Amino acid sequence: MEELRSIGEDLRDAHALVSKTNRGSGAYLAAMTKAERATKRLGDIIQHDTVKQLVSFTGQRLGFAQPSALPFLDRNLKLERRVKRG
Repeated sequence: MEELRSIGEDLRDAHALVSKTNRGSGAYLAAMTKAERATKRLGDIIQHDTVKQLVSFTGQRLGFAQPSALPFLDRNLKLERRVKRG
């Protein structure tokens, strides 16, 4: 239980720091690293599928777009555009 509490505190701290900093800044990157490490620790405790859902939900809460919302990351969309062009 103590490990979960520690993970929660790390995620909460990372979220607070991310919301106060600009993307790409050193503090922002440090906060994201802290969040990734906490998520990894959480993944070691619970099942992979649950972690995947947690990361997705957390990303949405933090305002990160899903890959499908970013055309330059969507491989299927790139392929569809190439086919349309001929």
